[in-house]
Parts: sequence; structure tokens; C-alpha cells
Amino acid sequence: MTVSKLLGDGYMIGRLNKCDIVLDRNYVSNTHCRLYMEEDPQTNQQSLYIVDVSTNGTYINDQILGRDNRTLLFHMDRVGFLQAIDALPSDVALEYSVELANSSNQTTGQPKFDPEVLRVYDFKREIGAGNFAKVWMAIHKPTGTACACKVINKKRHLFSSGLSKVFEREVSILKQLKQAHVVPLHELHIDKERIYIFMEYLDGGDLFSYLSEHGPFTESGCRPIFKQICSAVRYLHSNGVTHRDLKLDNILIKKTPSGAIASVKIADFGLARAVSDGDLMRTICGTPSYLAPEIICRNSTSTPYSKSVDIWALGVVLYALHLNSFPFSKMLLTGETGKSIESYLKASKLTDSNLKYIRLSESLRNLIEGMLNIDPELRITIDATVLHPWVQT
Repeated sequence: MTVSKLLGDGYMIGRLNKCDIVLDRNYVSNTHCRLYMEEDPQTNQQSLYIVDVSTNGTYINDQILGRDNRTLLFHMDRVGFLQAIDALPSDVALEYSVELANSSNQTTGQPKFDPEVLRVYDFKREIGAGNFAKVWMAIHKPTGTACACKVINKKRHLFSSGLSKVFEREVSILKQLKQAHVVPLHELHIDKERIYIFMEYLDGGDLFSYLSEHGPFTESGCRPIFKQICSAVRYLHSNGVTHRDLKLDNILIKKTPSGAIASVKIADFGLARAVSDGDLMRTICGTPSYLAPEIICRNSTSTPYSKSVDIWALGVVLYALHLNSFPFSKMLLTGETGKSIESYLKASKLTDSNLKYIRLSESLRNLIEGMLNIDPELRITIDATVLHPWVQT
């Protein structure tokens, strides 16, 4: 077989003489299956597929594929044209092993995960790691779709530190969320050692990394991105969900073929909490640079706060997108509680002495200051944010 033909029409396999590969067996359909390749335009990686067009069935590793279904083929996969249980004594079952060289379909070096998971997913590479989990880019073999998989080691984290509720909460919330700018949950798998959370894979990294590499956005360049983030937060709040850890690192990017930002989506709901209207939360959580003053400036966990903490974090995100810095000094961002409101105000960069800030349009400064109001009762709401003149321009 040649790569050029595989990338073109591919190879039709069947009993008819017009097929590219003829198999003269009575259980092989006239046109049985087709082999072909697809090339990823961004990575130039080539992947081998098989599509079943038969009436008798094509078997991949003893599992029937099904008419008009396709799947990725991986190194050492077995392609069969007759299930052993259906074979007559005189039949010679045709089965071929796939051998791939230098292909993105290689499965060598797979992590030691549950065989049931590895049967369906090919884990390509680790793309992120946190305190409690690692994130892998994986390929769903039946469809060839890339996904992100958060893998949590239960023995290491859940049973020793009592974090099971965090991940149970994340899965529970992800299951109910379906919005264009929220990373969706595809599948959940749990074995004795690990929890596997399969989600959409976005190929552009996160906004923090993007800013580090490309620098801040202009106002016009930032607006469509901010609108998408706002639509996600509005959806969350309307469904009674407070994220509680909104930050540049948790806003993921989907790229266009040319490498530009196509869209963004909010991820990482490990600290999110579902609450009813009027409900307050008391747990200290989040990333210090994005923490609202009502979380930092309190003396105990008995002082509650509301979903307006997400608006504060959203204001920090908007500020950073334009100025590539945070609006409050590191002195305040130690994560300590009990800070005074006065010290918080002194740390603010929302002043006339900040030349970069005062060069922003008056409308944008008005929006940022509304979102970063230290009084949560006076802080702008997500609905008002979406309807703000700067956003609507």
C-alpha cells in the first residue's frame, strides 16, 4: 500500500474484481471495507482509518465495527472478516494484523491504565499536571476524536486527603453543563486505582500561556474573547453554579487552522459549587491573584460570600487581558485571610498613577471598576456586564 493512495481514495477490500484488494471468500461481501488515511493539517500527522461497508461484518480485535461505521486502526490491531464462532470447519478465517511505522496511530509507551480504558482510548501525551491530577491528550479509537483526560490517582489523593468530594462535585457539575463556551464532559470511567474524566480537547493551550507568549490584547481584539467568557459565566450563574476559580489558566483556547483564536471555553470545575439563588458559600478556595476581597478580608470561614466572587475574578481576567498584569500588588496576594479593606485598596492599581490603565477607554475602565468593586453588594452583576456598553460595542 502507498501513503499517497491511502490519503486519496484509499483501498477498497472485497470480493469483486474491481476492488483494490480482492478476497475470494464466500463470507466476504462484494465491497467489504475501505482503508484510508487522513492528515491533520496542523501537525501533519497521518492516521489510518477503516470503514465497514459490508453486510457480513468487519471485526476489529474481535469486535464488530458495524456497517457505515469507521474507526482508527492502531499498531497491532487485528482486522477480521469472519468471527470465529461463525466459521465452518472448511472456512479459513481471514485476519490481518496492522503494522504501522512512524505513524500517529502508534500505541507504544502507553501508561499503565485500566485495560478497558486502553481498549477504547490511545493516550498520546501528558499535557498538564496539578496537585491532584494529571491531564492527558488521548484519541477515542472508535471515532478518531481527540479528547482531554483528567486522571486522578485514588490511592494517592482521594483516600489519603479526603478529596473525593471535590472530584465527585466536578463530575456532577460537568454532567449538567452544556454550553458553547464550557468544556463538556464526554465520559467517566472509574476503576480500583483511578478516576478518568474524559472531556473535550482544545488544542490552543490556555489564556495565561497565550499572554505570556503574545502579550496583551487590544480592546477590539479582547472584546469577542471576553464576550465568550461572559456568556459561559452567565450560563453557569443562571444554572446555579459558581465556578470559584476563574482565571486565565482555566480558560482554554480552540485554534483556527492558521493558529488564531477561534473560541475559548471555561474548564476545571474542581472548586465549582452548585448553589441556589440567595445561597452563600463559606469555603476559602481559589487562586490568590483572583480572590475577591470578601474572601481575603475576613477573619473566619463563618463569613459567607456569593457568586459575585466570579465577577471579581472576571474583572481581574479582563484587566490582565489588556495590561498583562494583575490589578493588585503581590503584597496582598499571599492567600492569607483577615486583610483589611484599607490595605486592599492601597494595593490597587486602578489609579491615575497607572499610566497603562488610564490609557484604556473610559468605557472599559468603567466596566473594570464595576467588576472590581470591593463591595459585593454594589459589584456589577453578570447580566449587567453582558449588557455593558463596552461589551455591546
